Amino acid sequence: MNLAVQSGPYDLATLPPMLRLYLEYKAKYPDALLFFQVGDFYELFFDDARTTSRALNLTLTSRDKNSANPIPMCGVPISAVDGYLERLVNLGHSVAVVGQVGEADPKKGMVQRALQRIVTPSVRVLSGALGEGDDTLLVAVEISPQMEVAVAWSTVKNGRVRVRDRFDFANLHGEIMRLAPQEVILPRMIDSKVVDRRLNWVRRLEAGLRPGAALRFRADESINLSQRRELNGLAGYSALSNLGRRAARQLVGYLDEVTVSSKLSISEISSDDSRDCMGIDASTRDHLELIANSRDGGTQGTLLGVLDLTRSFGGRRLLKQWILHPLVDQDQIEARLKVVRYLRDNLMLREDLQRALSEVGDIERISTRIELGAVSPRELGALRDAAQQVVSIAQKLALQSERPALLSTLLSELVVPSEIPSLLGRSLVDNPPLVMNEGGIFNPGFDPELDRLREIKEHGRSWMTELELHERSKTGISSLKVRYNSVFGYYIEITNANLERVPADYIRKQTTANSERYITPELKQREEELLGAESKICRIELERFSALVASLVCCVTPLRALARNLSTLDVLLSLAQVAERDSLIEPVINTGKALEIRAGRHPVLARMLEREFVANDLALGESAERCMIITGPNMGGKSTFLRQAALIVIMAQIGSFVPAERAQIGVTDRIFTRIGAGDNMAEGESTFMLEMREAAYILAGATERSLVLIDELGRGTATLDGVSLAQAILEWLASKIQCRTLFATHFHELTQLSERFEGIGNLSVGSIDRDGDVYFTHQIQSGPADRSYGLEVAKLAALPEELLTRAHELFEQHSSEQGISQSEGGQLALFGIVQRDVQRVEPSKPGKKNQGQSVQVTEKIVEPADYKKLKSLEQSIAKLDLNSITPLQALNLLADLVKRHDLDYVG
Repeated sequence: MNLAVQSGPYDLATLPPMLRLYLEYKAKYPDALLFFQVGDFYELFFDDARTTSRALNLTLTSRDKNSANPIPMCGVPISAVDGYLERLVNLGHSVAVVGQVGEADPKKGMVQRALQRIVTPSVRVLSGALGEGDDTLLVAVEISPQMEVAVAWSTVKNGRVRVRDRFDFANLHGEIMRLAPQEVILPRMIDSKVVDRRLNWVRRLEAGLRPGAALRFRADESINLSQRRELNGLAGYSALSNLGRRAARQLVGYLDEVTVSSKLSISEISSDDSRDCMGIDASTRDHLELIANSRDGGTQGTLLGVLDLTRSFGGRRLLKQWILHPLVDQDQIEARLKVVRYLRDNLMLREDLQRALSEVGDIERISTRIELGAVSPRELGALRDAAQQVVSIAQKLALQSERPALLSTLLSELVVPSEIPSLLGRSLVDNPPLVMNEGGIFNPGFDPELDRLREIKEHGRSWMTELELHERSKTGISSLKVRYNSVFGYYIEITNANLERVPADYIRKQTTANSERYITPELKQREEELLGAESKICRIELERFSALVASLVCCVTPLRALARNLSTLDVLLSLAQVAERDSLIEPVINTGKALEIRAGRHPVLARMLEREFVANDLALGESAERCMIITGPNMGGKSTFLRQAALIVIMAQIGSFVPAERAQIGVTDRIFTRIGAGDNMAEGESTFMLEMREAAYILAGATERSLVLIDELGRGTATLDGVSLAQAILEWLASKIQCRTLFATHFHELTQLSERFEGIGNLSVGSIDRDGDVYFTHQIQSGPADRSYGLEVAKLAALPEELLTRAHELFEQHSSEQGISQSEGGQLALFGIVQRDVQRVEPSKPGKKNQGQSVQVTEKIVEPADYKKLKSLEQSIAKLDLNSITPLQALNLLADLVKRHDLDYVG
């Protein structure tokens, strides 16, 4: 036995059989914490005990405390194990549960045990939780020797596998970040080379996973190949490349491994086509706080938090997927919008449907647990009750006239398998127990033998009372008693004074000081029936329940389809309720390139702010500039305006109404954001490197139908480098890609680009200056800002008054030295001033404004010391009377000025 997985000098030969068996299971499942049933507890030993005690704050004890090497151990009660499992899995651990399955083995002298379940961060259908509001995603990665990648993923419960086939290895990290899985499975070998956690790309994957996620390695797929299930017959599998098939097999093989003896049915393996939905990468998802906020990872302050009025687990999961994958097909979007409008306008119907949906359990999860044989009686009861609610929902929808097409389609597909209401309605009690060993699962009349045994159990005590009265009358002994103890069971007790009246058929069992105890054949028979009734009831109920679950396996596929349709209805109802609650309007969707929003509001902040939110207009695309440069002070609302535009587009393309007075949305294929940045210490990347990586990603992926949001690009490096890169990137977006762009910046030099390029315009954030105090209106207006208001923002931040006074002095000093006013100071760099030479050029070049005569601006960076010389030259020229001198005199004067002011370097 290899004990390498355990720490400590333990002699295998001296360990008791139970611990040797523990280590055998641990060798099979080294990546899992091993819960090992010992009586009424699950125990953990060795390193697993140490890990679990720290994670769960359990008391760490030990076996054989007096030995030189006591074995660490800790444990949890069987009755509470599911709660502990969930906590461990939420921390990123996997747990293997080994339970007692039989009586003690007379040869080995211990109870037989078997692996019952494995629970991992992504595969939780075998955990005891009754439902999950969030999807748990499992991802499997395959990498070719040529460093091409295929990724397969599944939410497990829906029985579907998606594959992104054959993409560049450099994009692996971004793809994992986009999917945000709970668990990533990597191959153990790539091109005969072992993969381990010391590899840089593996460490980068681990660093990118969210808390609680796990990265695991799998053996090469050639191992246990004979045990892998056949996937060739599944739809979509044959269309994959060999690499894509390997990824799918890797994922399905892992599922089979952790579900032990059961196998989840996989109904579909399909290739992921990014053109089916709007592209939203991980960076954009996080910048916009779509489903998780940046503070604690919760949903408060997110788009999901605003739109989520769903009533079911499945509905909440689906809404999350809609937000992350908005539609790009105009017809599908408009079909959803019609249903939202219909349900918004039918309040009573909406409330009735939502009330019914709140009584529907997690059908998708229950169906998977049926398939695995892990479903509980209470979950089947929830499924039975859900079937009744589905019938009610279908009846309510059927009564509605002029239903939108999508709603009629949903109605036609709300089909409950006939076995569910008939079989479950007949068999299960109204409130089934949570676990099997509680008993009381089946209705009276469902099984005659169960009824007989329950009669014995329930009326056993009254039968004993009747027996006592009968025996007293028969024997004439008024003090005769029928009693019970754990040693002899039931017996008849007669005092010594009445022993001469004991009937001949009584069998003496025990003598006491004052009495004799007897049994009768009838009493022993009834005792056996009574004491055995409960165990027989448990055994028969287990057999009947297993048969019941097996008969429902055929319903799993239609149940999953039913769950998807109910979830869709739930999300549409939620969007309709939000539309009414927040006074949203229906957007106009088309295939054009315009993005026009009248009086738009940020959907999240507008609900969170106690004061009224300042609405703003936006026009990008066909009838307006494609690219808008936004300038203005910090705290003025630039970033909010950027995020607001993206969130409105996302809401529109998932089929939601939007917060505006009017909105026209040209379908957007991808949204890119570069909003804020921080150092990535794990990657050794600075803020500026992250900025450039994100910018490169945007430039490589954006199309003319994309929406690009950039905030403060270039601030992570020197001013000259930053403004140069920002301008070059902006020009590329405007002229090369020609996508819809909002570009917020403090580089006021960039506002001049509107004079040089078609499709570029300027917006700014409004402010009011009253007696030296600046108030930001948060109103977006046309044209560039006049200055950045940095000192005013510092005042609002409550910096010390003395410090602010000094800052003003320094500003005036620098302004005086450089010969600039405060308003100009917002447009010129502190350590370098941009000098512009304007020339007239004939003819104009394509893509420029002012047809017939265009303006070409060339720029030089002039240092402050040189600026003084230029100012001196300007003053000398101002003294000249240019109208009274000849050309020859002018040339002589110019030569004199160049020599006197040392300006021979000026071109």
